[in-house]
Amino acid sequence: MICGAVFDVNEESRTYIRKWLIDYLIKENMEMDMLWFTEETSDETIAKYVNKIHFALICIDCEAGEKMGKILYKLNPSCRICYYCAEKCDVLHLLSSRPIGFYVWNHGEEVFYKTIGMIINEILAAEDVLKYETKRGLYLIYMRNILYLQSDLKYVQIHTINGSEERIFAKLTQIEEKLNNCFVRVHKSFIVNGDYVDFIDKKEHLAVLCNGERIPISEAQQKRVIEKFRLL
Repeated sequence: MICGAVFDVNEESRTYIRKWLIDYLIKENMEMDMLWFTEETSDETIAKYVNKIHFALICIDCEAGEKMGKILYKLNPSCRICYYCAEKCDVLHLLSSRPIGFYVWNHGEEVFYKTIGMIINEILAAEDVLKYETKRGLYLIYMRNILYLQSDLKYVQIHTINGSEERIFAKLTQIEEKLNNCFVRVHKSFIVNGDYVDFIDKKEHLAVLCNGERIPISEAQQKRVIEKFRLL
């Protein structure tokens, strides 16, 4: 599921954003997780959720908005940032955070809907996002955040670098088809992200990850697995 975030210190404008987002989601028959940040949001809270955020709407009518944009871009460069404000202003100093768009309040809600639609289409078309749809909903997970995937009967458990997990009703082979070349199938029940493998223990048939976790490698497939890692 797409996760968005809104940063705004003004309660009135947050209310407008919330209403317009709800109207848009109803119109498009979509579900979305939303996070709401203000100046009072702690750095710990931001760090906890930052890797889950696919896009952020950030008000720059106060200096704190620009600061938030820089933090988000530093911690999650894949996040699509859209700044908004009450009136047109100089935006050159904001380009370092690579925003996907800008929105001015007097453009009205229809332009807001088009802006949100553009952002969502950009996310859905992105090659760095694992997209998998079930009856429950559409999952979107940044591949760079995936540590490894584990088959669990009729489910796939996706373990991320920040310690969170997603459990998806699917076969591991179905998910494997949607992953990029950084991922290696090391066992019938495990796929690892090669970017986070620190060591291949040939004797014990294990892939040791950057966080110390040890993932089994199929003894029969170990030679093939090692060759795949050499090509990464």
